Amino acid sequence: MDYEVSIASKEKDPFLRRLKMSKAGFWPLLLTNLSLVGVIIFELHCIHGYGVKTMETLHYAQNKFPDGTPEIQYGDGDGTVNLRSLDFCKNWINRSKKPVTYKTFDKTEHMQTTSSDEVVNYIGELVFGTKYETNQIFE
Repeated sequence: MDYEVSIASKEKDPFLRRLKMSKAGFWPLLLTNLSLVGVIIFELHCIHGYGVKTMETLHYAQNKFPDGTPEIQYGDGDGTVNLRSLDFCKNWINRSKKPVTYKTFDKTEHMQTTSSDEVVNYIGELVFGTKYETNQIFE
């Protein structure tokens, strides 16, 4: 699995240094927790939006982290979480003993996910086992 830095600076690992942690300590800790992915004990449905401009990386000038103003690089996501992070759920698909369904919704923002008609209809269909229109679910 590949990992990338979302805070960039000329300084070496400014984020980890602020946590008083080295790469040698951080990555094993992260990978240990990621190994729990295979322990999913129930059917899982990962749903999220995409197609919305989302902050992806903060580039700091040398010696300006964390108090300087970063240059912001944008990419795809749901307006709050970038697509690379949202896509992490795909890793569970073939590693879980239970079914994992991955569903995305175009132009759906993070905070609007549960109020989107398309998402609510999808969840309604999962819960009630039949196609529902949003207004039918809450009657």
